Amino acid sequence: MKTRNLILVIIAFVFSMNNAGAFERHFKSFNERDYHHFQDRRITKREAAKLKMERRDIKRDRRRALANDGKIGPLERRHIRRDKKVLRRNTVRAIRH
Repeated sequence: MKTRNLILVIIAFVFSMNNAGAFERHFKSFNERDYHHFQDRRITKREAAKLKMERRDIKRDRRRALANDGKIGPLERRHIRRDKKVLRRNTVRAIRH
């Protein structure tokens, strides 16, 4: 019985780590795109810093949500999605202006 529970915990841990990597890859691509736009002079240094700060806030919110009970609840998920939506909107606005 203990071995079975241990195996289930290990499997759950592996799957949770796999999802965390996808989240980081998503934001890494955002960082690379922002850097590219900054090099092309599409966004200013201040706009790039603001976008970076917003990304950092989203990551911090996600870490805090996971730290509470190991799960992201529906309200926390809604909050993170809303923040990501605002980040995408601000990124597009910064590039197009």
